[in-house]
Amino acid sequence: MPRIQPTRPQMEIVAWLAIFLLLFCLSWLFQWHEGLDRFIEKHHDYPLDHALLALNISGFLGLIYSALRIRDLSREINRRLQAEKNVDWIACHDTLTELPNRRFLDSVCAQAMTDQRAQETYAVFSIDLDGFKKINDLLGHDHGDAVLKTVAQRLSSLFHREHVFRLGGDEFVVLARRTGNPDLVALGNRIVTLIGKPFTFNGVAVDLGASVGFALFPESGDDLSQVIRHSDCAMYVAKKQGRNLVKPFVASMQDELAKRIRVEADLRAAIKKAEIVPYYQPLVDLKTNRIIGFEALARWKTASGEFIPPNEFIPVAEEAGLIVELTDQLLRHACTDALSWPNELVLSFNLSPIQLSDRLLGLRILKILGDVGLPAHRVELEVTESAIIQDAVTNRPRRSGERGRQDCSRRLWNRLFQPLTTIQLPVRQDQDRQEFRLFIRDQ
Repeated sequence: MPRIQPTRPQMEIVAWLAIFLLLFCLSWLFQWHEGLDRFIEKHHDYPLDHALLALNISGFLGLIYSALRIRDLSREINRRLQAEKNVDWIACHDTLTELPNRRFLDSVCAQAMTDQRAQETYAVFSIDLDGFKKINDLLGHDHGDAVLKTVAQRLSSLFHREHVFRLGGDEFVVLARRTGNPDLVALGNRIVTLIGKPFTFNGVAVDLGASVGFALFPESGDDLSQVIRHSDCAMYVAKKQGRNLVKPFVASMQDELAKRIRVEADLRAAIKKAEIVPYYQPLVDLKTNRIIGFEALARWKTASGEFIPPNEFIPVAEEAGLIVELTDQLLRHACTDALSWPNELVLSFNLSPIQLSDRLLGLRILKILGDVGLPAHRVELEVTESAIIQDAVTNRPRRSGERGRQDCSRRLWNRLFQPLTTIQLPVRQDQDRQEFRLFIRDQ
């Protein structure tokens, strides 16, 4: 049984009572009262009796003051203890959604490891919101915060609130206790459906989705933290394959996640060393059979001589937040190469669809063109039509007095809505080049 530690006010009261009892016993034992009376009678010329009366009254008042101070001290201690509890709550909860945070989840995992009782079985759901970044970029962080609060309320309506955790950003984790043999895929789809219900904030409709992965404790691992990592792995696979998907964890996903982590680390090093360079394929006018320009294609050749396909490293760059740095580096390289071409040849450059929500994209392109000295009319930017349709608000050309920005915007839109045909032309392969597809524009 734990020992109860006395508080300081309690110790002071006990000490005061002990001193009072000691003095009382000494006075009774040595007859201090009779001696004091004889002393007063002997010196009756002095107002000693009045002085002793005043001293007694002062002592009584001091006792009352001490009691009041002890009461105030007790209140202050209680307030301090309450403040410490509030600090602990803030440290273990997300202040925006008031859900438990990562620190609280870590403590739950640690308790699960040390708990000597029979282990409970959980289904761990990792949830990542689809389209949340677009809401922040287009509508502002106020709308983003409102969306997070609404998502937290919806998840709390489906699960116990203490089992729903916000790990940061738009990532949530749910620890759902399992009883019997529940259909976890159906439960994951309920999460997706619940989050995907229409949002309306200040008259603005918000479209949101969710990617969900789940793993089982203890089937997927003896450590709850490990099971959470497995559910995260399943969530990343669901997010990669599309929107509003639910994926259970399987062991093969770990290899895919390890490969992605390795590719991301190699990609960071490759961007730092400028190992990803543009290769060029010709653009041919079908009417005149003349080459009118070249399209820049990103190619990554490793130290071992192996080429990593763009469809592998471009998505990784987008998810890791490296696409801006990579695009600027490739565009600068391509523009520098295009300076050595004849003036009538244009440079066609591909943009990632997610960059269309970047409001500084046009300024960065103009800066690169100005630094290199390549005229803006010799540059054509390519994106997919689906990206333009989905992000029409963001991609709307803006008015500007600079001809470079006007020309880039005009060419971007013109390029997108021109009919394109493709044919396969065999290109000789050597150690430095691969087979390319030749895009021919029908003008």
